[in-house]
Amino acid sequence: MLSALWLAPVVLWLSRGYADPQEGPLDLVYFGLTALFWIGHRLCSTYLAYCTEAYRPLLRSQPLRFVVVPLAVTAACFAVFLPSDAALPWTRGERVVALAIIDYVCVTYHFAAQHFGALSLYRMRIGRAAGGRTRTIDRLFAVGVGGVLVVLADVLAGAVAYQDRWVDLWLGPAWLSSAQDEIRIGATAVLLVATAAMVAAELHASQRSLPRVLYVLGLAIMVCYLYLDIGVYGTLWIIFIAYVTRFLPYGMRYNSASFWSSGRRNTGSWRRVSPHARRSRRRRRRAGAYGACSTP
Repeated sequence: MLSALWLAPVVLWLSRGYADPQEGPLDLVYFGLTALFWIGHRLCSTYLAYCTEAYRPLLRSQPLRFVVVPLAVTAACFAVFLPSDAALPWTRGERVVALAIIDYVCVTYHFAAQHFGALSLYRMRIGRAAGGRTRTIDRLFAVGVGGVLVVLADVLAGAVAYQDRWVDLWLGPAWLSSAQDEIRIGATAVLLVATAAMVAAELHASQRSLPRVLYVLGLAIMVCYLYLDIGVYGTLWIIFIAYVTRFLPYGMRYNSASFWSSGRRNTGSWRRVSPHARRSRRRRRRAGAYGACSTP
C-alpha cells in the first residue's frame, strides 16, 4: 500500500479499451484518489499540528510563525477569492489561476525545504548542527537542485501549472522549443557541478557523514532523470524508479542490523580468554556474591 506499485496494474486495467484514458473510469479513480490522499494529507497535517499535543510546545514558543501567519494567509485567500468580478481589476477566474500558480511555487519550495531538513538531520547526528557555513551550503543545494532545477524541468516538459498563463508569456513557447537542448545541457552541467561541490565539501569536513553523501547523490540522480532524454520522464518507469529509490533503504536498514549482530557473534566466538583471566572473573563473582549476602 505504501509503495503504491499497485497503481500501475490498476491504471493499465482501467485504461484498457479506451483511446483516451480520461474518457474511461480512470479519470474518476484519479479524482477519488486525489480527493482522499492529496487533500486528506493536507487536512491531516493541519490536524496533527493544531489539534494534538505533539506540536503544542512549538506553537506556544513561536506563535507568530505558526498562528498569526497562517491566519493572515487564510484571510488573504478569502479576500482575494470572494469579491465579485467588478470589485477587483482581475476576474474571479484569473484570481483562481493566480492562486494556483502561487500554490505551485510554494509546494515546490516545500519539497526543497524537506531536502534541506533531511540534510540538517544528518548534520545534527554527527554534531555539526551549529555550522553556519554548512547550513548555508545545504540550503543553497536544496533550493537550487530540489527547487529551481525541478521547476525548470517542468517548464521544459510543459508540466507547470497554467504554464500558458505566465511562463509562456515571459519566455515564449517558440524560444523554449528552440533552446530546449541547450537548456538541458546547461542544467545538467549545473547539477553535476553542484553535486560534486557538495560531495567534496562533505569529504573535506572534519566530521564526515556517509548518509549525507548518499542523500545528495540520491537527490542528484532523481533530478538527473528529468534532464536526460532516456524516455522515463512522464512515464510509469520514473514512478517505479522513484519508489525503489525511496524504499530501498528500509530493506538495507533491517539487513544491516542482522549483519551487525551476526558480526558481533562471530567476533565473540573468535575471542579467546586465558585461564588466568577466567580465574580472576570467578574470584570477582564470588566476592560480589559474598558482599551482597553480607549487606544488612
